[in-house]
Amino acid sequence: MEGYIKNSKKYSHLSSEERGKIEAYLHQGFSISRIAIYLKRSKSTISEELRRGRYNGRYTAEISHKRALRNRKE
Repeated sequence: MEGYIKNSKKYSHLSSEERGKIEAYLHQGFSISRIAIYLKRSKSTISEELRRGRYNGRYTAEISHKRALRNRKE
C-alpha cells in the first residue's frame, strides 16, 4: 500500500537491571507512574510487570526475570 505508514514502534523486553530498579522503587514506596517516568517506560508496562512478577503477593525482580526468560524461550 503506497502512502501507508506502518507503526514502526520498537518494543524491548525489560532487562534484569530494570526489574531490579522496579523492585527497589517499590520498596521505597514509589507509584507505578513515578517508576514508569524514571525507567522511561509506559505505566502499562510497569503494571503488567508487577502483575506477572508477583510471588507470594510481593514483586521479586529475580524471580520475575527468570520467568520472563523461560517464557521467551517457549
